[in-house]
Amino acid sequence: TALRTEQAAGAGAMAFVDSYEQFLGAVLLWGAGNSLLTPGLTALTVDLAPEKQKGSVLSLTRQAGDLAFLVGPVGLGILAEASSISHSLLLTSSIMLGTNAFFALKAKEVISRKE
Repeated sequence: TALRTEQAAGAGAMAFVDSYEQFLGAVLLWGAGNSLLTPGLTALTVDLAPEKQKGSVLSLTRQAGDLAFLVGPVGLGILAEASSISHSLLLTSSIMLGTNAFFALKAKEVISRKE
C-alpha cells in the first residue's frame, strides 16, 4: 500500500507544480510508485489464484488494468477540458488513495511468515 500511496502522492503533486523541477520530481515519484506496484500486484494475484486458474486470473487482471488505461485518460481528459487539469489530477490522486485505503483495510497476508 505504501507504493500506491507514493504513486498517488506523485499524481496529486502534479496538480500543484509551478516549475519544471517540481514537475520532474512529481513524475519521478509517480513513476517509482507505478513501477514497483505492478510486480507486487502480479505476485499477489498469483498467490491468491487457484493453481489451475492462474493464467486466466492473471489475464483477467491485465484486461481490467488495460480497460482502466483505455477509459481513464479519456474520462480525465474530458474532466480537464470541462474544468482544469488540476481537478483531473486531484481526482486521479483521490481515486488512488481511495483504492489504497480499501486495499489496506481488506487485504490480508496470503503467505504466513515464519518468525
